[in-house]
Amino acid sequence: MHLILLAEDDAALSGLLKETLQARGYTVEQAFTGQEASQKARELRPSLLILDVQMPESYGCAVYRGLQDCDNTKNIPVIFMSGLHRETLDKLLPTGPCIRVLNKPVDFKALEDSIHDLLKDRPQDAACN
Repeated sequence: MHLILLAEDDAALSGLLKETLQARGYTVEQAFTGQEASQKARELRPSLLILDVQMPESYGCAVYRGLQDCDNTKNIPVIFMSGLHRETLDKLLPTGPCIRVLNKPVDFKALEDSIHDLLKDRPQDAACN
């Protein structure tokens, strides 16, 4: 079973996402700040990160950049979520085959499709290249 690290500072949204993902068979660990997300990603080495772009202590893009410096976390696929305009996000966020960007409010079908796309045919401990 794939472990997803969900980093979202809005407790209500985080709870809803966690319940939704668990109902689809994923194991979900939560983080509510950027520092907590970085720490848990290094400790747990999840199959996927879902990162809110604007979080206390460290924004999602800073968390991502920090994880790129660590061999154990640099290949974890990431879904960034944000309420910022798409043009702003395109300037702020990295791009690549293992990155997806979703706008809030969350489209659960788009989230599910992104997760499936990033994790399909991927062993739980496989690197994303």
